[in-house]
Amino acid sequence: MNILVAGFQHETNTFAPTMATYDSFVRGEDFPGMVRGQSVRELLQVNIPISGLIRHVEALGHTVTPVIWAGAGASAHVAAQAYEQIAGEIVEAVRTAAFDAIYLDLHGAMSRSISTTERANCEACPRRGRPGHEDSVSVDSHANMTAEMFALANVIAAYRTYPHVDMADTGRRAAEMLLHVVDTKAVVHFAVARLPFLIPVNAMSTMMHPARGVYDALEALEKDVLLLSFAPGFPASDFSQCGSHRLGLWPRPEEVGACRGSLVFKNTGGRAGMVGGIRRAICSSAAGDTDLREISQAGHPLPIRRTIPA
Repeated sequence: MNILVAGFQHETNTFAPTMATYDSFVRGEDFPGMVRGQSVRELLQVNIPISGLIRHVEALGHTVTPVIWAGAGASAHVAAQAYEQIAGEIVEAVRTAAFDAIYLDLHGAMSRSISTTERANCEACPRRGRPGHEDSVSVDSHANMTAEMFALANVIAAYRTYPHVDMADTGRRAAEMLLHVVDTKAVVHFAVARLPFLIPVNAMSTMMHPARGVYDALEALEKDVLLLSFAPGFPASDFSQCGSHRLGLWPRPEEVGACRGSLVFKNTGGRAGMVGGIRRAICSSAAGDTDLREISQAGHPLPIRRTIPA
């Protein structure tokens, strides 16, 4: 199997004074400098998601078609010209290259420079180049995942550490699920749940509780699930879909209903730690349904269930 791979990362702080220009991505700033084509292989020993994915799939005998990898340090919006040029290269490759699947190494909290009333996350756009192929996306744990991303991605894997140290490992997990979806031709059942508030960034550190306990619980639950991810979000990216999401992939639809509580973090009261006193993940159908009803009654969305034919 041949996988088209590309990366485009930026953490957009809409309150920052300086935008990310095309030159910001050429330099890389906090990231390696921009690379194209086979030069993407220069990043294989760097701890970023695309390196973990490439190493994993090639070790299993698959091939990759590298397009571009570009990242820039956190700032205000990505300048429109920079976004269109980099995203355009990815879209063109999707339209013209020969491949069996797509992998995108994204941040998840990038916004391009458009009007203040349209601060939509645009990172799913490259996938629109040619529909009909399975695709996998890795995102930062600060990703503000949007409805567009859920509609276009078959697999979404998020970092599980902050400060981030598991980037390449996240790419590996994204690769494992992509290969599973393609190789088994199974029907995958995708569920999403959203927390009805913003989590402060300092409460997301996995070096301490409650965040450490949330991810420990996530890993414990994953033994019965194809993939679980939790992205606390990036509250400094001010747009309508900013927020924290939990999502999972199940092999059978009945398991989505029976275990959807695993996507809900129970409020045990108090103000310490994460806002709302979130302490642990639960996998009880009854308790999960109660929490979800409370979210629904508060005017927030229920989990989305989507069946994806392979």
